[in-house]
Amino acid sequence: HITDEIKSRIRLAAKGRLPKAIFELRKVLPAQAIPTPHTAMALDFLSLLLRQQGAPAPDLERVDKQRIAHLQQLAHTADGPTTKAHYFMRLAAAHVEKGSPADVTLAKANWQKVVAIGKDAGAENLKLARTNLRSRAGRR
Repeated sequence: HITDEIKSRIRLAAKGRLPKAIFELRKVLPAQAIPTPHTAMALDFLSLLLRQQGAPAPDLERVDKQRIAHLQQLAHTADGPTTKAHYFMRLAAAHVEKGSPADVTLAKANWQKVVAIGKDAGAENLKLARTNLRSRAGRR
């Protein structure tokens, strides 16, 4: 089961075995993997681990591109406004982590999508999106 495989890779990272965890996560995430909640979660963790390890920029860019593509697909096919808002929030986080001015603009666009959903986005998603928009007002 893919969820169990991902959890075992995350446990490796928790034990301080980052290179092994990264290697193992890559094995369950081929470039042509179909977006699922599990692959998106694995890509979130892979991106985090690569950043912690100080991976080369091209490697990180490749993983971030796949991560964002998976999250976009899941956001657009999500059942229900709360789930859709959840994926928009994760997309915003992925863009913020990339950090370029263009990515910050994309993060803001995703937070605005959550705000546009309104109360159906879920109280926590809505509050966090509004807070992030306010805190980044005037910043690129």
